[in-house]
Amino acid sequence: MSNETKVEVEDVASYIKYINELSPTIDGDARTYESTFVFRGQGSTKYDLVPSIGRDSYWRKPGSNTISPIPGSLEHEADFIETACRILPNVFKRELLPIDLLACLQHYGVPTRLLDVTSNALAALYFACGNVADEGEVFIFRRPGGDKREYPICQAIADSWHLFMNSKFLSRFASLAISRPYFDYQRDLVLSSFPEPTDQAKWFKECCEDTLFVYGTRYLDRQAAQSGQYILFPNDIREKDPCLSFDDLISPLPKDSPVIAGRCIVPSDRKVSILNELSKIGITEASLFPDSIEKRCAGIVSEIKRHRH
Repeated sequence: MSNETKVEVEDVASYIKYINELSPTIDGDARTYESTFVFRGQGSTKYDLVPSIGRDSYWRKPGSNTISPIPGSLEHEADFIETACRILPNVFKRELLPIDLLACLQHYGVPTRLLDVTSNALAALYFACGNVADEGEVFIFRRPGGDKREYPICQAIADSWHLFMNSKFLSRFASLAISRPYFDYQRDLVLSSFPEPTDQAKWFKECCEDTLFVYGTRYLDRQAAQSGQYILFPNDIREKDPCLSFDDLISPLPKDSPVIAGRCIVPSDRKVSILNELSKIGITEASLFPDSIEKRCAGIVSEIKRHRH
């Protein structure tokens, strides 16, 4: 991403104008021909692009981009999910596909390896206006379209907490994943193309090097209201002689990644006025969290106060 694609926005109109001037495709790059935009708003430019399960599991030396793993939430991923499924089995159902289970957990506050994105640019702008003391930002991603080849691998990555119970070696991980039900319709093709575990491991590694955009089934009203989609993060992969293996680390997506088409900076002193603009067109906390009684009631109070002042 070049510096020219990073701009400061003053209001909703300048934000929409900037997006309209971007292109989801890259000339000469066939992978982007069917691309569409998805967005992520963050309340502070200090935040990395990393999912909640990985945010406290690495350390960056000040002034450096080099990161190192440290004990954090990532090492408790299986405990979080197993406990949630055991205590609330009617909410977190084990029969859900792995991505759907993570999406449900994510929206109830359990740390996962999913990073929320949205197809609704205004929803992203709303979230970028949180934390009014800091500059916010909206990332505009190019989401590839039409390629479903990685779908079972995405389910396997979402199922990492389960598969890691057996091994973090990629050959073993791939072999176990291919035996799971989400590989049913591709299993014969995969095994004929990659008959050896080492070949399967290399294929998984190649797929994990892409940015993995995924959908989850929308079981919750807020998922639909926010037009929610996700970026799925695998653990980093390292080479261990003689095998590839997963590291105990999820690295952030670089903010200059080629998958990012543009980046909008929201000045802290413009956040309140932008939120007021958004509320006039129906983008509020209550509208984005329609299944939260607390947030809807807070929205009622806020709206009455706004009109009386």
